[in-house]
Amino acid sequence: MNKYQEALNNCVNRWAPTADWNLLKALVEKATPNKPIQKAAGRTVCPNCERSIAREVSPRYCSVCGQRLDWSEK
Repeated sequence: MNKYQEALNNCVNRWAPTADWNLLKALVEKATPNKPIQKAAGRTVCPNCERSIAREVSPRYCSVCGQRLDWSEK
């Protein structure tokens, strides 16, 4: 469990302003690695914003939205 997930769990278990809770939830979702999506013609896109990603570089994060990417073959 990452630090964002722990903080989100703490917010759920305690009172927290809705705006703070929503911000933290968005951070947890972006920090959780998601597999890039393969589109037609071999194009690879971010699973969050669907912008093109250079597969040769295999970045850890999307340069547009900051989504963490999981390049594992599992």
